[in-house]
Formats: sequence, structure tokens, C-alpha cells
Amino acid sequence: MCTPRSTFLAEDFIISCGTVTFDPKLERYLIIVRVTPMQGGAISHDYFLPEGRKRIDETLLDCALRSTYEVTGISVDSALLPVHTNAPPLPVEDMVQINTRMNGHEQSVEESSVSRVKTSREDWWLREDNILDFNTSDVHMSEEASHEPIAVTQRINSSNHLEQTFWFGAQAESSKYPCPSWEQFQLHQNGSVERTLPIWVTWERAVDNLSRESDKDVMRYMDDLVAINNVVM
Repeated sequence: MCTPRSTFLAEDFIISCGTVTFDPKLERYLIIVRVTPMQGGAISHDYFLPEGRKRIDETLLDCALRSTYEVTGISVDSALLPVHTNAPPLPVEDMVQINTRMNGHEQSVEESSVSRVKTSREDWWLREDNILDFNTSDVHMSEEASHEPIAVTQRINSSNHLEQTFWFGAQAESSKYPCPSWEQFQLHQNGSVERTLPIWVTWERAVDNLSRESDKDVMRYMDDLVAINNVVM
């Protein structure tokens, strides 16, 4: 179990990212089922939220969206949600860059943030008070709509690495990406080949069948966010 001051070097931890994808029109959630043939003709089913390993220099959000596409074949969009985050708000100029990036323009959030921080650190001595506080330990609770992670889960995996998974809210239209419903999957689950399939299910069905308790916790929180009236989907 990790303590508040646990230290894991780069070689000892893994970062993964995933999404809880919601179809606001049909009120369905996207999950994946892993079908594993067993001896004697039996079939094992495991249900998970889509996720994947982060690549070098990839942002957490980009990793979550890419991994969801690679696992399910479904292209999802980041959902703007009223996440109860401790992250402090960005300066106005950085918010402009985020909106620019979300609209498909060239300059990235990283370029804007790095430029601002570099200038701040180099020119600190020009300030009248000659003090620049870089303390990030203060808690700032915000409920403004954002694309921040809605949860992070962690576990020690089979290779004895700490694996942290950052979860993001996402949205997609299930009608544009048809895949088996729960009922269709139950009717066509025979087979002798291990495979992974995406399926659209109700929230109740997802919570009842997800194999990991941590996935269920994330799903419950996502449903709470979706239920808030001022969510922008």
C-alpha cells in the first residue's frame, strides 16, 4: 500500500489512461468484454473499461482517447464535465490556447504553458517583491466544467510495478459506432478464439458486471457527473 510519501522511480511505475465513454442520447456506456475459451467448452467473460499504456511524451488525455480507439475501434471525444478537481485554474492566456487546440489549431497547450513558466522563472528577479512562489501543495477545489481526469486508480501489477491509471470522461454516439448490445452479445458468445469486443450497455449493467471494483467506482462517479444539470455534453 502506498503512503503519502512513497517514491517510485521511472523504472518502477507504469502510467495508463482510459475513458468512461457515455452516449448522452441513448444513455449507454461503452465497456469491453474479454472472451476466453476454457477447457471443456466453457467460456470466461471479463468486463473492463477501455484503457491503455501511455506513450513517451504523450499527454494523459491524448493517451486516454487513443487507447479507447485502439481497444474498441470507436473514436470518442473528451467530455466537458464539472469535475471536483484540486487543480488550480489556468491563466486566461493558457485557456485561450486550450480552446485553440480543441478547435484543431496548431499551437498546443504544452507550448503555451512551457513558454509562460519559462518566462516566469527567468524574470522573477524583475518583480518588485522579488518573490515567486512555486508551491503546488495548496488545495484548490474547483467544480467548473473541465477536461480534467475524473479519477485515478492504482495497483501493483503482476510484474511488481506500480500501475496508475488516469480516467477521463468521454462521449460518443453509439448509433455511429454499432457494436453488439448486451442482449446480442449474450446470444452470440460461442467461439473457440480469445477475443475482446466493445459493447454498449446501461449504467446498471456496467456496474453489475465490471470485473474490477475500481472500474465500478469510476463508473459510479462518472454517472454522478452526467446527472448534474449543468454538464456540457
